[in-house]
Amino acid sequence: MQNLIKELNQELKRLQQKYATGFNIEIVYRPTDVAFRPRITCPDGKRLVVNGEWKKNRIFIYNNEDPIHTLHHEFVEKFLLEHLVDGYVILSNMWQNVFRTLMYRDQEEQIEILARLEDEEYFKIKQEKKR
Repeated sequence: MQNLIKELNQELKRLQQKYATGFNIEIVYRPTDVAFRPRITCPDGKRLVVNGEWKKNRIFIYNNEDPIHTLHHEFVEKFLLEHLVDGYVILSNMWQNVFRTLMYRDQEEQIEILARLEDEEYFKIKQEKKR
């Protein structure tokens, strides 16, 4: 097991050098039977067994069949999420701002229509009181 942990750490260093990121990462190798591994719920409601996961700056590897692959998967996932999600967040915020701007404009138009109707009613009432 010590040899495997050493190999995992060497592979982590290789990945860090290759991608120039993730230098504060630590590997925690905890081979766990499938029945006792954590599970995640997918957007479609399916529950999946986890082979590895991130907790703060640690990669927990539960898979004892192919831990190197699990390391690769978790490292690449974190790398992509850190670098690609920002684009999705920016795009999402941009669309949200466009939508808010359009809705605000529509809202103001509707409010102005109602305000003018109230103005008309006010002036009618005022003229009727003068008579």
